[in-house]
Amino acid sequence: MKKIVVATDFSPAAHNAFLYAVNLGAHFRAEVILLHIAPVVLSDAGMGAFVRQMSPEYTAVMALEKFEQWEAEIPPELKQKIRFRTEMKSGPTISEILRSTEELHPSMLVMGMEEEPHLGDKILGNTITSVIQRCSVPVMVVPESAKFQGIAHIAYATNFELEDIRALDQVLEFAHRFNAKVHCVHIRRNGDEGDRYKQEILKRAYQPDMTMDKLDFNVLRYPEVIDGLNKYVEEHHIDLLVMLTHQRGIFGQLFHNSHAKGMVMHSKVPLWVFQMKETA
Repeated sequence: MKKIVVATDFSPAAHNAFLYAVNLGAHFRAEVILLHIAPVVLSDAGMGAFVRQMSPEYTAVMALEKFEQWEAEIPPELKQKIRFRTEMKSGPTISEILRSTEELHPSMLVMGMEEEPHLGDKILGNTITSVIQRCSVPVMVVPESAKFQGIAHIAYATNFELEDIRALDQVLEFAHRFNAKVHCVHIRRNGDEGDRYKQEILKRAYQPDMTMDKLDFNVLRYPEVIDGLNKYVEEHHIDLLVMLTHQRGIFGQLFHNSHAKGMVMHSKVPLWVFQMKETA
């Protein structure tokens, strides 16, 4: 992991996500880029013409002050392990985040999520889920209350598909940096027995990791996948939950379900989502 981009609106949730990303970056000695997208408004330029301008409440001066303030808050022992810089652009939030991600080529995009419902909660949740679905790199959503205290247990939500191997390899490499254990979790709904063969194939592929107690496989029965995952996260003290967005992946299947968006908006642990392109 060489580069982490943190998208910020300078909210408390974004600040917490920034500190979380700095801690991650220190473990990988990565570059951490703090990205702010200043919203724009249409201003009447006369003669019926309109031009884009930064909203007055989001001026460049204010953003630069925030950049300096947040950089000053990075603990010295962490700052010496990362390379830090800032980026500021203006435009529609989602499209500019996606455009910036394409330009910067990070290993991960980090975004913060407020947990207490408020007027803008639905808008923020839609922004994050839209970015997740369209972003070209993995996205980590950090709840406001999720303070970085190390990572000991990672839950990987799986449907035992081929794409799981590619993503799981990256998760295991990430886990190795923290000496963390990866829990592959599959929620089997009532009457669903067709995944046993695929499960055995995946287990054989990772037998060495299982032997060293760095990986295990868990199949649970729950009527609803989200409820089952939340229960597992709580009972096993999971520090990070990982999902895929492809059509057969857990997140991909549940994205249009209100419960899936609720998981993004109200998860108690960071949610790391991988985008896997469908192969022909």
